[in-house]
Amino acid sequence: MTLIHPDLAAALTTSGHFPSTGAVQSKVVTNTRGNPSEAWSDVSGLESIRCAIAAASADERRSPSHTYAESTHKAMLDGSYTTIAALDHRFLSDGIAFDILGVEQDSQGVITRLFLRQVL
Repeated sequence: MTLIHPDLAAALTTSGHFPSTGAVQSKVVTNTRGNPSEAWSDVSGLESIRCAIAAASADERRSPSHTYAESTHKAMLDGSYTTIAALDHRFLSDGIAFDILGVEQDSQGVITRLFLRQVL
């Protein structure tokens, strides 16, 4: 949990700091005649969340054969969203899909942070 001053949190939510909107989605698997197919659908109540997305510092993992980024972006959401689950949901904003690697709430219950990896 990160501490944030209540006045700063209030100023962020009213100052236009959240220029984008996004949606939390969950995977739906349908099985038609033994052929499973996957699709993503918006989670009810989490379809139009005001947010700000920024590139994250490179959290790289290295192995002898390759290097890959763990977290490519961070998102700050306007509100407390305790039902978002890392690895069970994804985040879609401005037509870009992100896997959710982690979720963090602020100390005032005003802002939710997502640690994201862009889906390519």
